[in-house]
Amino acid sequence: MSEKNITVLTERGQISMPSFLRKKARLATGQRLAWRQTGDGVFSVTVVKRPHKRVSALEMIGYAKRFNRHGLPLDTDEAMKVLREGET
Repeated sequence: MSEKNITVLTERGQISMPSFLRKKARLATGQRLAWRQTGDGVFSVTVVKRPHKRVSALEMIGYAKRFNRHGLPLDTDEAMKVLREGET
C-alpha cells in the first residue's frame, strides 16, 4: 500500500481523505460520505448523492449576472446597440 493512501485517525475520530482521491471523486466541502464495515479492518465508503434542490423564481434573480465577466451589457437595448455598432 502506498504511503500517500495512509491517513491518521485523530483523537476526535476524524480522518483526512487524501486530496488526490477528493479531486478524483470531485468531492466538495460538506459532502456526505456513508461508511460500511465490509470485513475485519476493512471499510467501504460511498458518496451520498445530494438531492436536487428546487429553486424558486426569487432565487433565480441575478443568476445570469455571474456570467457577465467581460462587462457586457445586461439589457436587450444595450446588447443590440453593441451588436449594431459592429455592423458599420
